[in-house]
Amino acid sequence: FDVSVGVPILDPNYGYVFGVLMLYRIGNKPGRRPNQNWKEISKKDAIVNLIQQGGKAAYWSMHLQEALESWGKLRAASEDKETRLELTVSQPGKTHDASGHEEGDKTIVERFSHFFWKYIKKFRGQKATPPGPHTWQFSLWSFLGTYIGVFIITSINNRIREIDYRDHYIFILINSMGAVAGMLFSAPTSPLVQPRNVVGGHLIASVTALAMDYLGPSHLDLLDQWIIAPMAPAIAIFIMSKLGLIHPPACACAVIYMMGLPEIKNVGWLYVVCPTLFDCFLLITAAVLINNLSKDRSYPLYW
Repeated sequence: FDVSVGVPILDPNYGYVFGVLMLYRIGNKPGRRPNQNWKEISKKDAIVNLIQQGGKAAYWSMHLQEALESWGKLRAASEDKETRLELTVSQPGKTHDASGHEEGDKTIVERFSHFFWKYIKKFRGQKATPPGPHTWQFSLWSFLGTYIGVFIITSINNRIREIDYRDHYIFILINSMGAVAGMLFSAPTSPLVQPRNVVGGHLIASVTALAMDYLGPSHLDLLDQWIIAPMAPAIAIFIMSKLGLIHPPACACAVIYMMGLPEIKNVGWLYVVCPTLFDCFLLITAAVLINNLSKDRSYPLYW
C-alpha cells in the first residue's frame, strides 16, 4: 500500500479510545502517487465527518458482532435444554400458561411459587459484561476535577461560616456535593449529570424537603421525623422522574435537611438558594472549565 489512515474509535459513553480503524490504499498501479496536498485535503469538513462516521460505525459493528455471538450461545443453550413453546387457543376473557392450562385453575400456592422462583432467578443477574477500568489519563482528570470542585466549596465555606444568620451561621458545604462532583468528573457524558438535571434535581429535592418538614414535630407535628424523612427523597425522585430531571445525589440533599442539625434547619428556605443552588452553580462551572481542557472530554452534552 502507498497510503494509510488511522481512525480512532471512541467510546460514546466515556470518550476513551476503544480501538483504531486502519484504512489502506493498495499501491498496485504504477506511476500513481499520493496527492501532495493530502494534509489540506484531510482537514476538510467532509473528510473529517466521513472519518468520524466511519469510527462510529466501526464501534457499533464491533458491539453488534459481540451481541450476535452472545445470541448464538444463548440459542445453542436453549436448544440443549430442549425448550418448547406450545401455542394454545384461548377463550375470550381467559388466559393460559405455557402448558395450556387456564391461569384461573392455579391455586394461590402455585401462583406464589411461580412468582417467587421467577423473582429469585433475577438475583443471578443478566450476565452482562461489566465495564473495564479506565485509562490513567481519564482517572487523573477525574481526580483533578473532583478535588478542585470540592476544594472551591470548602474554601468558600471556611470563610462564610463567620457570617451570623439567626441563631447560627451561614454555610455552603453539604455532603451530597461530594457525590455530585464525583459524577460530574467521572461520567461527564451521563444524562444524569447534565446542568438541567443537576440544578433541576436539587431544586425539586430541596423544595420538597422544606415542604415536608412542615408535617414534622418542628411545625404541625402531624408525623414523626423518622417517618417524613424518607418521604422527602421518595417524592422528589418521583417528580424528577416525571419531569425527566433525574439526578440521584439530589435525594441526599433532601435527607440532609430532613435529618439535619440545628444549624441546617436554622437557614430555613434559604437552604434552597444557599447552599443548594449556589453549590450546583460552582460545580457546574468547574465541570465546564475543567472537563473541556481534556481532548477526550466534552461537557455539557446539552444545557
